[in-house]
Amino acid sequence: MFALIEAGEPGTWQQLEKKVAQILRECNMEVSLQKEVQTVRGTVNVDVFASDAAPTPPATLLVECKNWRHRVPKTVVHAFRTVVADFGANTGILISSAGFQSGAVDASAYSNVRLVNWPEFQELFAVRWFDQFMLLRLRVEAEPLIEYTEPINSRIFKKAERLSAENKAKFRELREAYFFLATYISMFAWADVAGIRRPLSLGLPMRDKLAEFLVSDPAKFPDDILDAPALRPLMHAMLSHCQKVTAQFDDVFGERA
Repeated sequence: MFALIEAGEPGTWQQLEKKVAQILRECNMEVSLQKEVQTVRGTVNVDVFASDAAPTPPATLLVECKNWRHRVPKTVVHAFRTVVADFGANTGILISSAGFQSGAVDASAYSNVRLVNWPEFQELFAVRWFDQFMLLRLRVEAEPLIEYTEPINSRIFKKAERLSAENKAKFRELREAYFFLATYISMFAWADVAGIRRPLSLGLPMRDKLAEFLVSDPAKFPDDILDAPALRPLMHAMLSHCQKVTAQFDDVFGERA
């Protein structure tokens, strides 16, 4: 199991559809909501339609979202299975907030239809979302902060030498205060080579697994990073701190150094 993308459950079926579409778009798929598709039996409305250009050949994904209070019966699964087959989609995913009746599970057997709840849907795409969306955003947003705080950066150091004595002191103070945070966000941004990916299989928040996440001194890390319950709030917390701290360095230099 990989860490989940979202914290909490969508409150309505509309929110569920939008969340599903958002995750798939952030996985670089072309996505439409409430799309009319033409099958061999006629036109059918699909909650979420996604085209995925990543595999060869490209794949099509149909998603139905059932934010019901009762478990989905087999009749719904049979109907969706027919739509998936008649359209020729590669995969169908049926999401139910209340689960499925036993007959529904049997109805999906030996087919390309997956029956999942909201956390299970996220698990299907969490690694891809982490690699193709979260890491790329962190790499872009964290780059200025990393340059300001890394041990050796001749370009930044040359500009720092031209600062006033007061601003030189401020620059040193900021580097000392935020070195560990910037280094850790850098490790996350390059998680595929920094050894951070494995702990994410244990889930979040990080505070519950400090050793696994290589956090030796939690006092140096903001609470919203340590306590983030899922990947998206963790990403937002890291991006927010990157922007705030980078702005402090920018003020010292009077510009982006």
